[in-house]
Amino acid sequence: MLNILAMMAIGIAAGFLIRKKQKTVKFFDLASGASVYVLLFLLGISVGKNETIVSNLGSIGIRAISLAIGAVSGSVISSFLIFKIIFKDNND
Repeated sequence: MLNILAMMAIGIAAGFLIRKKQKTVKFFDLASGASVYVLLFLLGISVGKNETIVSNLGSIGIRAISLAIGAVSGSVISSFLIFKIIFKDNND
């Protein structure tokens, strides 16, 4: 856990230092997007090689879809409410 926090702190410091270099920032934006796709691909491989998950995919899938819909719905509603409360326009 400490390693994760340290890497995040180093990343924040690096981002602060390069924030005015637009080409570098653009490169890191593209690299971070590509990294997410690579991580999702590796996660798919990890799930696909697990026989327990693959054999129970039907029952796990229904629960997973239910949890995903609940999580996304909760996030959207919370974000909307927080946006309305914090960024409320004074003219309204």
